[in-house]
Amino acid sequence: MKLAGQVTAIALLCIGPASIARENPRLLVLDLLPGEGGPVPEEVRAASARLWEALGERSEIESWTAEVLARELSRLRPAGLAGTMERALSLVAQGREALKKPNLERAADDFQSALVLLREKQAFLDDSGPLIQAWLGLGEALLMQKRLPDAREAFQQALSLAPGYEPEPSELSERSRKVFESVREATAGQPGGWLRLESTPSGARVEVDGFRVGETPLRREFPVGLHALRLEAPDHVETRQVMEIAAGAETALSIQMKPLAVKAAIAKLEHALRTRPEDPHAAAGELLTLCDRVVIGQLLQLPSGERRLVLAVISASGSERMIFDWAPGGEAAKSVASRVVENLNGAPPAPQNETALDFSASYLGRVSAPPVTVVLVTPPPIDFPAPREPHPAPIPGPTPPPAPWWKTWWFWSATGGAVAVTLAVSLAIGLSGDSRTVQDPDTIRITVQRNP
Repeated sequence: MKLAGQVTAIALLCIGPASIARENPRLLVLDLLPGEGGPVPEEVRAASARLWEALGERSEIESWTAEVLARELSRLRPAGLAGTMERALSLVAQGREALKKPNLERAADDFQSALVLLREKQAFLDDSGPLIQAWLGLGEALLMQKRLPDAREAFQQALSLAPGYEPEPSELSERSRKVFESVREATAGQPGGWLRLESTPSGARVEVDGFRVGETPLRREFPVGLHALRLEAPDHVETRQVMEIAAGAETALSIQMKPLAVKAAIAKLEHALRTRPEDPHAAAGELLTLCDRVVIGQLLQLPSGERRLVLAVISASGSERMIFDWAPGGEAAKSVASRVVENLNGAPPAPQNETALDFSASYLGRVSAPPVTVVLVTPPPIDFPAPREPHPAPIPGPTPPPAPWWKTWWFWSATGGAVAVTLAVSLAIGLSGDSRTVQDPDTIRITVQRNP
């Protein structure tokens, strides 16, 4: 790879979030949420895409999606990386100029200084081009100083990073190229070392020295030397480190990758917007550390069939709700984008049409329930039959005089009882006299004789 291409690649690598965000306000534009009862998810996704395109066309702002934000956050960029890379590339360029003079001592020093800086940040290089450039320059300077063994060692280090590398004519002289090719032939048959790599989660993409070599779990042979290892997995922070491969040995690594919190932060904000009517900027705190404002909205369908777009533009100082009439065409999206930019520039808010919307339980609102009409129905009159005239009660006659005592039932009952008792007593007395019973085998005879 040519040096000019390396300069461009490293410059892009070193652009961090802070270095872009300060030129224009950075907006994190999240997908629209569907309202209760419609519209359909396909329409909501189409509206999100149109809004994103319209905001992306505005040069006054920098619009990011959640995917772009996650990708940026997943990349590890240590402090001072940009300065280190610029200094290293400058030293490589100075070494090339010193070779032309020729100032061989100065050239060797510049290339060695560049290698020190690049080795320090080797884990964060997206490709090994800068290191290869420095090793090739150092090898040529040493060869011109008649230090052949050291020159061959430098060329071998370059080949360990990219065994198939083909130098450009401007990178090596004819003599240096012949030595370089002889080193390639000599090292081609030498045994390398093995890497056995596992990760959590499994299936992470593996890059070594900027080249993709597979996914975890992985076991593969690499040239002897130091190599930059990079692992990437969805929703996880990338892992970068330098590994050393020894000849004939196996290097075993097991890497636990750190989960990325972007999805959890977005889910927290969406929940707050749906369930709380108060200002949601506190719920967006984690996202606001990564951007200047968060734009999120909800597409609602009114009973009349009309669509309303309710946007929340959230910043660290507070939130503003914006309501728009929405149509499927692109003009509505452009109008919304213009209003959002005006809001960022401090324009006074436009009147909000909250007709048919209810914001009592949700910051993004809900479609108001239609009013209930109560109709009082008067029942028809009921014809009841006329009441009948009551029969007159009989008039009681005079009370008859009481019957005499000898005509009452209790008198005759008592009299009959007394007679019965008298007869029973008399019979008992008469039977209590002398009596004799004659018995024979065949006849039982009872004789009763009155006592004179």
